[in-house]
Amino acid sequence: AAAAASAASPGKPAAAAPVPFPVKIGRISINGGNINFSDNFVKPNYRVNLTGMAGFVSALTTESGSIADLELRGRLDQSAPVEVIGRLNPLVNPLFLDIRSAIRGAELSTLTPYSTKYTGYGIERGRLTLNTSYRLEGRKLAAEHRIFLDQLTFSTERIEGPSVIKLPILFAVRLLQNRRGEIDLSLPISGTLDDPQFRLGPIIWQVVVNLITRAVTAPFALLGSLAGGGAAEQSFVEFSPGSAALSAEAQKRLLGLARALADRPALRLELSGLVDPEADREALRRAEVEAAVRAQKARDLARRGEAVPAISEIRLDAKEYETFLRAAYRDATFPRPRNAVGMLRDLPAAEMEALLLANVKVGDDELRLLGTERARAVEALLVRDKEISPERIFLVAPKAPGAEAKEMLPRARVDMAIR
Repeated sequence: AAAAASAASPGKPAAAAPVPFPVKIGRISINGGNINFSDNFVKPNYRVNLTGMAGFVSALTTESGSIADLELRGRLDQSAPVEVIGRLNPLVNPLFLDIRSAIRGAELSTLTPYSTKYTGYGIERGRLTLNTSYRLEGRKLAAEHRIFLDQLTFSTERIEGPSVIKLPILFAVRLLQNRRGEIDLSLPISGTLDDPQFRLGPIIWQVVVNLITRAVTAPFALLGSLAGGGAAEQSFVEFSPGSAALSAEAQKRLLGLARALADRPALRLELSGLVDPEADREALRRAEVEAAVRAQKARDLARRGEAVPAISEIRLDAKEYETFLRAAYRDATFPRPRNAVGMLRDLPAAEMEALLLANVKVGDDELRLLGTERARAVEALLVRDKEISPERIFLVAPKAPGAEAKEMLPRARVDMAIR
C-alpha cells in the first residue's frame, strides 16, 4: 500500500514501516505433558505419542534482542528418551532459533508406513538414535542430523508404489552397515528461508536419496569416506606394463579398502584382471630377455663359486649388461646372422637385443595368465592380514574387449566390484 501511494504521489514521503504489535509472554512450564502426533498423509497412518513431557520456555517478547531459553524432556511412546534444548524467539522478524534435539533408542519398526511408502520395504526391527541441531539466524538455516541406526532390518518382500525410489535399498544398507549392524550417518543441510524452493522435509529426503545413489554408483568412494580415508571413486587397481606387482600407493589404498570391507561382512568383492595387449606383450618380451641376461650372470657367479641370488635380485651395470647380453645371444636357439664361414656375426648390442626381443613369443595364454596374476595379487593383499576371508573374494573373467565400457581407464589393471 505504501509503495502504491508513493507511486501515486511522487513528492510524498513513504510511510514508515509498521511497528509490530507488542507481545509479552511470561515463563511457560510444562509438567506431565502428552503430545500426540498423527500423519494421515501416509497409509497406514503414522502415529507417535510423546509422554511425560516436562520443561519450560522462559519469557518471550517482541522486543529486539529478546531470546527465550527452551528445555523440554520426555519419552517417545513411554520408552525412548527425548529432549529438546536451546534458545529461540518466534515473535521477532527475522525469526531466531538455536535448538538441539535428541531421541535415543526409538523403535524403527514404528516407521514402517514411511519406509514402505518410499523404499518399498517394511522395517522388521531396529532402533534409532537421532541428534539434530538447527540454527536459524538472519533467515539462513544451518542444520545437522546425526543418525544412528542399530540392527536395521528390512522385510524381504518389496511393495511397489508411485513414491518408491527405484534404487537397490538392501544393497545400500549392506554397504552402510558395519559388522555390528550399525549405520552412523551425518547429514548437514543449509539454506535460506527466502528461497521459495527451500522446504526442509523434501531436502532431507533428497539428501538420503543422494546418499543411497552414491552407495550404488560410487561404492568405493562411499566406503573410503566411511572409513575416514579419501572419497575418490576408484574401482580399479593400475599395474605397470608386464607386471603383476602392486605399487606402494596401490597397497596403501587396498589396505584401507580391506579395513572398510572387514567391517562390513555382508559385502562381497569381485576382481577381474585385465591386460593391455600391446604394452603388456612388449613388456613381457623385454622382461624375458632381461631374465635371460641375468641368468648368464648367475651362471658366471656359480662358475666362480660365489653366492647366487634369485634371478630377480641380480643387478647389472651397463658394462655387465652388454657382456651378459652377448652371452645370452650366443646361447639363443633361433636363427642368427652368420659370416661366410658359418660363425656368428659380431653385432652391436642394440641389434642383438632387438633380435632377442623379436624372437620372444608372448601369446594370448601368457596375457591371460598375467591378468589372473594381477587379480591374485590384489586378492593376496586383501586377505594377507586376515582382514577379509577368501570366501568373500571372487575372481571373475574379464569382459570381452568389445564390451569394455571404460575406455578412458588404463588397460593394465584389475577391476573391482562390490556385491
